[in-house]
Amino acid sequence: MSARAASTATLTVSTATGEFTFTESLRELGGVTYSATYRGDGSHTPATARTTVTITE
Repeated sequence: MSARAASTATLTVSTATGEFTFTESLRELGGVTYSATYRGDGSHTPATARTTVTITE
């Protein structure tokens, strides 16, 4: 998450499915990049995802 003082964030993770929901309220224009990493376990391979969101209005 960005280190912006004017933003708030909530991350909810389901231990049953591994799905997550991320909600953030940005108060500044510009871009923020999110990265997620899963280390894997005996049944699942490691994974990494990255995306950038740009706020224009």
